[in-house]
Amino acid sequence: MRHSSRFHLVSAATIVSSLAALFACTESGIGPAGPASAHGAVPTVAAPSVVLNLDTGAREIAAGASILLSGWVALTSTGEQLQTPIVWSTPGPAIVALWSIGPQAVRITALEPGVTTVQAGVNNATRSLAVTVLPVTSQPSTLVAVDFRMLEVQIGDSWEYAPQLVLRDESAKGGSALIAVKFEVPGLGATPSCAMVRPVGPAPVEIFHEMYGDFELAIGGGALRASAGDAIARLTVRTGDGTAATLVLRGPIVPGSLPTTYSSGLFSGALACG
Repeated sequence: MRHSSRFHLVSAATIVSSLAALFACTESGIGPAGPASAHGAVPTVAAPSVVLNLDTGAREIAAGASILLSGWVALTSTGEQLQTPIVWSTPGPAIVALWSIGPQAVRITALEPGVTTVQAGVNNATRSLAVTVLPVTSQPSTLVAVDFRMLEVQIGDSWEYAPQLVLRDESAKGGSALIAVKFEVPGLGATPSCAMVRPVGPAPVEIFHEMYGDFELAIGGGALRASAGDAIARLTVRTGDGTAATLVLRGPIVPGSLPTTYSSGLFSGALACG
């Protein structure tokens, strides 16, 4: 399905890490008290049993940056999705700050280096997400680009731009990963940042994949088409030393087409854009 929003994420891409650690919470809670009985006792009404999931696994964030985290709630009995508000909290308020966005999303802002969790709860069902905030370094990125280009794809009267990014770790120590990226396409204006945790070793690693016959990540221009110039990728890299470095890439915008393959495999480090 094509979406009108600026970012198009294959639905499976936002579920990948949830599937990697999918534990349904099905505890029943106690709802508001009902009317008093004839004997003066106040009966309680059990809240429905629900499944609570988050759209990602553990995250790493550079100090000063932020990411969007979403959850969804469904009835255990039928799988029907609910708009029940999720309550967000953290035991590390000095490390991250939380701002709720709508009933089931939260923005996590990294305040200072450290490790903590973000907890989600609804109807006594809970989930917990590990968050590591990395200190920012001015040292060069340990990752280097093997290839970066932006595919321009026309779909009816609309245009989409799909990043093709291949990286490798040229450091002797290793342990690097891509933890965030922000793209700029000339003529389309600003786009949100995307968070992920995708390890990269000495061999070239393709960052974005074909999934279910579609691009894992595409930037929707709608009726707008990119103007002349290069696409820009601003990468945040976790180095082997546990710091966050920046790598800025420029690449051409080239004609492309939708994938002709169909892969149902899962990839680690689900994308979360916003």
